[in-house]
Amino acid sequence: DSILGCYLHTDFGQTHISGFFGAVSAAMIFTAEQVACVCEVLLKSGCMDRLAGFLCTLPPLSLSSSSVCLGELESVLKAKAAVAFHQGHFTDLYTVLEGFPFSPRSHPLLQQLWLGAHYMEAERQRGRPLGAVGKYRVRRKFPLPHTIWDGEETSYCFKEKSRTILREWYRHKPYPSTREKRELAAATGLTTTQVSNWFKNRRQRDRTTDVNGSVTGQQVALRVIVLLKHFADIDILLLKMSNKILGVQQCTLSDLFHGQIVRKANAILSNSSQPLLPEFQSLLSGSRLRCPSVRSNRYKYSFIPAAISFLNRGQGRSLL
Repeated sequence: DSILGCYLHTDFGQTHISGFFGAVSAAMIFTAEQVACVCEVLLKSGCMDRLAGFLCTLPPLSLSSSSVCLGELESVLKAKAAVAFHQGHFTDLYTVLEGFPFSPRSHPLLQQLWLGAHYMEAERQRGRPLGAVGKYRVRRKFPLPHTIWDGEETSYCFKEKSRTILREWYRHKPYPSTREKRELAAATGLTTTQVSNWFKNRRQRDRTTDVNGSVTGQQVALRVIVLLKHFADIDILLLKMSNKILGVQQCTLSDLFHGQIVRKANAILSNSSQPLLPEFQSLLSGSRLRCPSVRSNRYKYSFIPAAISFLNRGQGRSLL
C-alpha cells in the first residue's frame, strides 16, 4: 500500500519509470488488485498521460488467464479504452470495447467513448461539426456493441424505461417541482436539465391542441397529406389485386382522369362552334398546341392547361 500511495502521488509524467521503478514493470511491483486500483484512480482523475505511461509497463492481458479477476481485468481494459480515445487511436478503442463483456456500471463511460469516437471520425470526414441529425445518423450506422449495452432501446437518447416514468408522472402532474425533478432524474438516470426540458417540450406539444380538442390548420394539412397517400397506396393495392383475380389489366384513377380530359378536349377541337375552341391554338408547325402562360397552381391544374399538356405529349388524338 505504501508503494501504491507513493506511486499515485508521484509525478509520473516527469519521472516515468526510470526514477522510482527503474526498468521493473508495474506488474512486478503491484498486485492485480493494486493495478486495477491505479487504473481506476488515474482514470477518475483524468490523468491520461500518467495512465498511458502506467499501462505501458503492464504485460499483455489475456482473457484466458486464470490468475486475473474479471473485475480487475475490466478496470485495465476500461483504462486502455480511455487512453486510446484520448490519443485518437479509435481502431484500438473499438477492438477493446467489442472484445470484452463489460459490467453495466462501466457502460455509460464506454458508450460515451464509442459514440464520441464515431462522431469525431464523421466530423473529420465532413470537415464540419455534426448537428443533431448527423449524430443520429452516426448512431444508426454504428450501433452500440452488446458488450457495452444492456439491450434496452433508446429514443432521442432516452431509454424507453425512462420515458415511461416521465409519461406516468406527467399524467398526474405536468409541472413538477425542483425537488421532484431531482427525484425523477435519479429514477431515470437523466440529468435534472434533461428532465426539465422533457416536461417543457411535452407541455408545448400538448398546447398545440386547443381547449375544445380541435387541431391547428398545419396539423389538419399534415393529416390530409397522410390520408391522401394512404388512399393512393390502397388504390394501387386494390388495382394489383383486381388484375391478379380478373387476369385483365385495369385502369388506374389517373388513367381514367387522363382519358376523360382527352375525350373532352377532342370534342372541343371537333366542334367549330365550341366557345373554348380559341383556347386551343396551334403552333406554326401545326403539330403542337400553344401552352398557355400559367401564373398560379390553381390554373395550372385546371382543364385547359391539363388538356393541352396531354395532347402535346401525344396522349390525345392527332392534331394534323
